[in-house]
Parts: sequence; C-alpha cells; structure tokens
Amino acid sequence: MLWRLLEALATKDFLLAMLCKATVARRMLERIDAAGAAVTGRVHGVDGRLHFRAAASAVLLVLQGESRPTRPTRWPVYADLDSERPVRHMGVAQGRAHADADAWARTRHLEGASAFVWRSGVKHDCAPVMELSGAPGAWGNGLGERVDIEDTYLHPLLKGSDLANGRLSPVRAVVLPQRRLGDDTATLRDHAPRTFLYLDGHRARLAARKSRVYRARPDFAVFGVGPYSFAPFKVAVCGLYKRLGFVRVDPFHGRPVMLDDTCTFLPCQSADEADALLAALRSPAAQAFFEARVFWDDKRPLGKALLQALRLEALLPPGRGDLPAAAVSGASAGEASPSGSFG
Repeated sequence: MLWRLLEALATKDFLLAMLCKATVARRMLERIDAAGAAVTGRVHGVDGRLHFRAAASAVLLVLQGESRPTRPTRWPVYADLDSERPVRHMGVAQGRAHADADAWARTRHLEGASAFVWRSGVKHDCAPVMELSGAPGAWGNGLGERVDIEDTYLHPLLKGSDLANGRLSPVRAVVLPQRRLGDDTATLRDHAPRTFLYLDGHRARLAARKSRVYRARPDFAVFGVGPYSFAPFKVAVCGLYKRLGFVRVDPFHGRPVMLDDTCTFLPCQSADEADALLAALRSPAAQAFFEARVFWDDKRPLGKALLQALRLEALLPPGRGDLPAAAVSGASAGEASPSGSFG
C-alpha cells in the first residue's frame, strides 16, 4: 500500500506519514534505495504496547518527496514522537538496511564471508518425547513418563534461555538418534533396543511433526545434527534475545553438550580455542559490527547470516592463525565421544 502511494505521488511534492511496523519501514527504505527514488524519510519510535496493545515494534514513518531529483542516503531515527535529535541514522548498503549507517561505515572492513562456520543447534520439534529431565536412572519426559533408555543416544542439553540467563550446567538431556543428517535409525533396534522401543512407542507423535524437514527422512529423524554437534567445546549465542550474549559451553561430565535450534554456535576442539573466539566476539570491534547491522525488534535478531558476515579471523590476536581446521570448517577432527554415562 505504501509503495502504491509513492508511485501515485512520484511526480509531486508530498509529505506522507503513516503508522506501521518497524520491519515495514525498513523494507520501504530498501525499496526506495533500489528504485533510486527521490524520497527522503525519517522514523519515530512508537510504543506499540502502550498505544495499541500490540507486541510488534511500531514506528511513525514519515516520507517526503520532491520533484527535483534528490537521492537519500540516510534516514534519521528518533526515539519517539517528541525527540528533536535522532539517536542514529539508518542506511542501505548492498541492498540491505542497516541499523546504524555511521557504525556500518566504521566496521565495513570486517564484513565478508567468515572462514569460521556457524552452526545451528538440534531441531526435533517434539520436546515432550525428545527432551528429558531428572538424572541418569531417573529420567522423565514431558508426558510424565519414567524413561529408561541407554546413555548412548542421550546427551546433555542447553536451551537458548539457558545461554541467555547464564545457566550453563545442563539439567536436561535430549534423545539424539542420529549423529549425521539422514543416518538410518533402524540400527537402534540392535545398538540401543530400549531407546528404539521408547521412540517407537511415541512414533505417532514424532510422525505428526509438521516441519517439512522431516519428510522422506528416517523414523525419529532430527535436524541440525552433524559431526560439529559433538565438538567438545562451543562458543554459542541464542538468536532470540535482544542482546549480544556470547558464551563458552564446556563438556558436561566428559560429554559434549547439545544446543537447541534457537542457538547458533562455533564448534571448538579445546577451551583455549573457544576462549580466543569468545574474546574476539566480545571485542569492541565485533560489538560495533553487530550493533550496526542488527535490528533488535526482529523475531530472531542474531541470525546465522549476520553472524557469518563477520570476518572473525580478522579479530583474532597475532599468533592465533593456527586454530585447528575443525574450528574453521566445522569438521569432526578431535570429535568427542558421545558414549558412556554423563551422570
């Protein structure tokens, strides 16, 4: 609707103000830039919860067009309707809106395809069955059932809320019937018969998962699993929270800790390696890089694409070019064994 209005006003001088979602305002900025339109704009924050009882981030978008060809480069962003000075200026680079045009310019030398591969946590979409709580010998699932299965396919689990709140000692475990995407789960019958019987007893729930990633996959399949999942150390962040909360995740009772699919992580083979990467991610330069590009009102502000866009290797101290290949490629060198008890 906004774009149709702009098309209708293309040859006129105009001033247009409209309440909209913050995401809509950003799309308009990108579209105006792509079209090379002579339209300037500004954005004022609006408290959507207070005025509209809406959870979505709202703004007052003000657009101004002039018949003379003036190409906008930055849009001021004001905290609210009464502010006289902008808190920052949004801009567009390479077709994408950025939260802070000035900070983007200062950190653009850090942008590129990172050699370090960020990985997503495990996706299973059936927490009542796949996630257990308690302790070895006294596990229970979300259905109130006592669960007695082998430790072989049971792994300590941290969720995104755990990372964000500093709870780094797992109190949950996840049933992980595959070590790689597509592994044949029929082998569980022989290798872990109690685990197979448990999952088979909940076959209907697992088969009812709606995500298309499970279609034409083996029974009880999960997603987001590979050799990188079993790296002994991880540097991780939950993408759902509105802060840069990078943490180091250590093995738990000698076993690698799994993360859920709200988390993104770098697999590491040692604590020293993880500490070097964590220090780089917490550095002022990395913080400025993310703040320039992140929109905290997004559903998942710290997505994998944004994390991957930081050339992390450029922030490592001298002498850290010897990080193992596993940290760079996410390969399985030095992969920790998942067998044995973690109780």
